[in-house]
Amino acid sequence: MTTELQPSTSLTLNLADHQVEFVLPAEGNLAGNLSLNGGAIIAGNMRGRITCKTGAVIITRGAEFYGLIEADRIYVEGKINTGPAGEISTLKGQRLIAISEFAEGRADLVSEAFSIYTTAFTARLKTLERQA
Repeated sequence: MTTELQPSTSLTLNLADHQVEFVLPAEGNLAGNLSLNGGAIIAGNMRGRITCKTGAVIITRGAEFYGLIEADRIYVEGKINTGPAGEISTLKGQRLIAISEFAEGRADLVSEAFSIYTTAFTARLKTLERQA
């Protein structure tokens, strides 16, 4: 299987479309778990778990995340870190995980679909069956 990287620019998203209800600002640091009805934007540094019933999780450029994310869609422009003992983050996006050309890091990715535009991101992919 051959993957060709497509040129792109930064992710452009409409926040209302992604049902964002939580924002961690660029200067913010959070260690803990979030359980949300809608989506989240992480612009700062977070270690922990994010679970969203609906909506998307967006890791912005300059942000850093380590842990587990479960959401309908996940968009990454920032850095996905490993844990102190080398534990790998896990991103579970039911419908889509998109990794922009600016993203970097390492994670296990689980989703129905993937859109990866960088070689600076190492991932193990697990494809979910599409739900009817």
